[in-house]
Amino acid sequence: MGISRSAYYKYKDSVFNYEEQLTNNIVSVYCILRDEKGVLSSIISRLYELNTNILTINQNIPIDSVATVTFSVRFEHDALSTNVLTEELSKVHGVVEVKIISGE
Repeated sequence: MGISRSAYYKYKDSVFNYEEQLTNNIVSVYCILRDEKGVLSSIISRLYELNTNILTINQNIPIDSVATVTFSVRFEHDALSTNVLTEELSKVHGVVEVKIISGE
């Protein structure tokens, strides 16, 4: 492995493949939101209630009274499906459209 024996035994239980730890249950979601106060905050609160870990949020400037937001979230141990996520986010006041861009 190119490391000393002591380093191997010290860190062997803490090192995992990238694919195993980081890409499992990561979903990218595209939303169109009304340009109203508190809509993005409501989305973030709902994601917290759904027990997801928010990894990224990208918000664009509103055009024609709507703004696009893209975010990536990680599910905890397959606790949530993408269909349920889409349905729950669609129920939030001010959400116009929700699409899953990538993920399981």
